Amino acid sequence: LVRGLIGLEAGPEMQQLKQQFQEFIVGLMSLPIKLPGTRLYRSLQAKKRMARVIQRIIQEKRRRRALDGGGGPRDAIDVLMGDGSEELTDELISDNMIDFMIPAEDSVPVLITLAVKFLSECPLALQQLEEENMELKMRKTDLGETLQWTDYMSLSFTQHVITETLRIGNIISGIMRKAVRDVEVKGHLIPKGWRVFMYFRSVHLDDMLYEDPCKFNPWRWKVGGRGGPHRQLPHRAPQGRHAHQGHRQRLAACQSDGRP
Repeated sequence: LVRGLIGLEAGPEMQQLKQQFQEFIVGLMSLPIKLPGTRLYRSLQAKKRMARVIQRIIQEKRRRRALDGGGGPRDAIDVLMGDGSEELTDELISDNMIDFMIPAEDSVPVLITLAVKFLSECPLALQQLEEENMELKMRKTDLGETLQWTDYMSLSFTQHVITETLRIGNIISGIMRKAVRDVEVKGHLIPKGWRVFMYFRSVHLDDMLYEDPCKFNPWRWKVGGRGGPHRQLPHRAPQGRHAHQGHRQRLAACQSDGRP
C-alpha cells in the first residue's frame, strides 16, 4: 500500500515510517489530552514526523519532474501532483497520504472476512467467483505463465464482489474534514473553519440509490445493472489517474482537522 501511495520501497526510510505509523495509530483512540508524555501528544508528534518524510518524497518528485518531466504517474502522490490545482499543497497531499494509510491497518483482513461471510450466504456468487478464478488459473498454466496484476484486474466478477463487499460492509464509516474556505455542496454552505463528517454508510445503504441496498448482490455492478449513480466511476478513483475532478476540488477545500 505504501508503495502504491508514495512510491517508497523497503529500506531504512520505510522502516522509520512504519515505526512512526505504529506510534501514531495507537493514539487514534485516546483521551483528548494534548500534553507532553500523553498518548495523544506522542501520536500527533509521530504524525508530524511521518508528514516530514512524505513531504521530502514529494519535494524530490517535484525536483525530478522539473528536470526530466517525471514520466507518467506511478503512485497516488504523482496523481495528486499532476492535478494542476494550486490548492493541493505538499502539506495537504502528505496529510491525505497518511489518511489513506489509516484504514489499511485493519481494512484488508476485515474486507476478506466480510467477503467470506457474504459469499457463504450467496452460493451462486461463490460458484461464479470460483469458476472465474479457476478458468484464469488453468489458462495461465496452459500458457506456462505466472499470474500478473493485470490478470487479477481482468477478473470482472471478482471486482464486482470486492466492490459490493466494500459497499455493504462499510469498513470505513466515514471521514472527517475541516473546511479551509467557504464551500457549497448541493446548496448547503459549509463555512470556513467548520468540521464536516462525511458518512459513507448513508450513501451506500440508501434505497434511493441502490435497489434492496442491504442485500449482497455483486451483479448490480455489471454494465447495465443498477449499481448506483457512481457505477461508471472507478471505485478506487482517488488513488488512480482517473480521480474524479469534483472529488479533487473538494479535497482541496476540506482538509484533515489535524487530529488523529
